[in-house]
Amino acid sequence: MEQKPDKDLLTEKESAKAQVARNYKWLSFFSRIALICNLCFLCMMFVHYTYDFLAGLHGIESTVVVLGVLSFIVNIILQACLFIFRAVKKDISIKPWLRIFNVAMFALQIIYYFIIPGK
Repeated sequence: MEQKPDKDLLTEKESAKAQVARNYKWLSFFSRIALICNLCFLCMMFVHYTYDFLAGLHGIESTVVVLGVLSFIVNIILQACLFIFRAVKKDISIKPWLRIFNVAMFALQIIYYFIIPGK
């Protein structure tokens, strides 16, 4: 019996890649949560410097501020996980623009909280 090595190897690689993507689907979901928190961080910075951005909507303003502050913690966890998976050479299926945005926001948060803290 002859095997067709090209076709069998191709399907084995695809199934292994699909299996890795399925195992780390939680990391993709977590990076999307980080995206939402990072957008709230940008709104929080805007609220911090304008004071009346969401005037009259105190419930929304407090939610944005809480998620904005929480985004720093979420980013620390996300960046640590991505660093560990990158170090052990795991291929994670997170969109490149999402990775770049989260890393850029993490850098902005470090600058905001540690280099130029508060007014």
